[in-house]
This record gives sequence, C-alpha cells and structure tokens, in this order.
Amino acid sequence: MRRTLAGLALLLALSACSGETAASQDAPATPTPSPTPSPTRVVAATVTPTPRTPATSAFISGATLTADGLGPIQLGMTLADAVREGWAGELPHCDRWGSSPRLLADGVDLVFDDSERLSEIWLGNATYQTPAGAYVGLAAEDVAVLYGDRLDYEPRGSVGGSMQVMFTRAGDNELVFFALGNEDTIPDPRSPISAIGARAYGGDIDRPSC
Repeated sequence: MRRTLAGLALLLALSACSGETAASQDAPATPTPSPTPSPTRVVAATVTPTPRTPATSAFISGATLTADGLGPIQLGMTLADAVREGWAGELPHCDRWGSSPRLLADGVDLVFDDSERLSEIWLGNATYQTPAGAYVGLAAEDVAVLYGDRLDYEPRGSVGGSMQVMFTRAGDNELVFFALGNEDTIPDPRSPISAIGARAYGGDIDRPSC
C-alpha cells in the first residue's frame, strides 16, 4: 500500500511539471518594442581630413572665406569700394554687378543688394577655403569633422521649393555649405560640397541665376 501511494504521488508530481512546461511553451512571447529612429545627420568620419595647400596663384593670396568675408572683401562693403579695389565689375553675361574677371577666374561670385552693398560671397571652386580647411569638393562628412558641434542643419526656402541647409553661424552671419543633391534631405556623408557661401544668417537661399 505504501508503494502504491508513493507511486501515485510521483505520477501526480510529474504530471504537474509537464503541465507547467506545456503552458510556458504555449504562452505568447512578449513583443520587444522597436526603438524610435533618431534624426539623420551627416556622420562624421573618424579621420581628420588632410589640410589642403591654398592656391598660390589666387587673386587675393592667403585669403580665407569666413562668415564675414573673403580676406579684405567684407560683407556690407559698397560696390564703389569693390570696383575701386578691382574686385567687382559689370558681368558680361548677366544684367548685374558681380565679381571682376580676375576674381571670377578664382571661382568667386560677389552678390550686391539693391543698396549696392555686398550681401553674399560664393565660392564655386577650391581656389579659396575656410579657416577650418573646408573647400569646394570636400566631402560633407569631412566638413562635419572640421566643424563638429558648430555645424548645424535647418530647412530653408530656395528656388523651386525648400532645401536642408548645412551651415555654421558666427554672430549675425553664416557660412553655408552646399552639397550635391541636398534639396530635400541632409546630404549623404560622401556628397562633395559644390559651393560655399558667406551671407547674413537665415532667410531663403536664392543665388543669382547668372
């Protein structure tokens, strides 16, 4: 009789364990919540880009483009002063005043506002660079390395719509970095910079068409 009761107790214990195992197998797994994606930014490379040697044949040798100007060519200067210094002239292919032929040869485009004051300076090639070492043709991720937390992004109006602007601000002015294909989104890290502009901070980006 004792053996029968002991066997029955063992059988009940095994049945209980088997039931718990089956219940745990049948229970649905608790889903793991998906992480909320963070905003996309240009991912900075881990290696600092090699500094580029400035062009020795530049019209304004040794000048760099800051948010305030290109060497002695400063935002806010009058058209008359720029003409007298040989930096500005009437553009032969466009009905406006802009860079002189010598400065145009360096890839520099000067933009004067309605009051005949210099409002924007644009670099179209790598003749000049910024003090941090950014130049036209450098990859967007390398610009991110050079400027770190000083580089920012925000949507602005532009010709035909809007674009994501990559810029660094200095007081009331800014340096704007154009990357190919950045009209709607932050540029791909390897996209080359196609133009760099010095201008007053904010507002639409509306470069002259000629």
